[in-house]
Amino acid sequence: IYENRTNVIDAFNLPAHSFEAVVSGGANQAVADKLFEVKPAGIETYGNTSIQVRDENGDVQICNFSRPSDKFAWIRVSVNSLNTEEALTSEIVQAIKDAVLAYGDTVGIGEDIITQRFYGPIYSATSGIGSITVEAALTALISDTPTYSTTNVAVTRAELAVFDETRIVVVVV
Repeated sequence: IYENRTNVIDAFNLPAHSFEAVVSGGANQAVADKLFEVKPAGIETYGNTSIQVRDENGDVQICNFSRPSDKFAWIRVSVNSLNTEEALTSEIVQAIKDAVLAYGDTVGIGEDIITQRFYGPIYSATSGIGSITVEAALTALISDTPTYSTTNVAVTRAELAVFDETRIVVVVV
């Protein structure tokens, strides 16, 4: 939930004295009903979804909230070296993908993709890996070509990075 307590529109176009709830999941009507029930009196709701709700007098009111825009997360893990006498088996490759996906599923709405945070889960889920490099990319469309980087990937406050095993690549260097 983002709020603007000031008397002017803020940098994110949030009107004065309003709040925006960015909600993933739930039926639109159920979300609007709950937000209207718990919102402070006299404070506007704001967002890209508008739903009619009934107030305590039975009058129709409009409750607004936003749904996040899904962005497609791409992760490339380069296995730079293995410990002596180790091989990169298909089981290890799958364990890397599973670790990336498990961590990726914890990334919430508006949370940046921090590449360093993938290292721990990958090393914990595998054995025999000497060193790795994790790169990430974010695209608006699944058909877009990702531009990988080792730096963190910014996700705006109303976006959700969506992870999928088909967009996780493990490369042996």
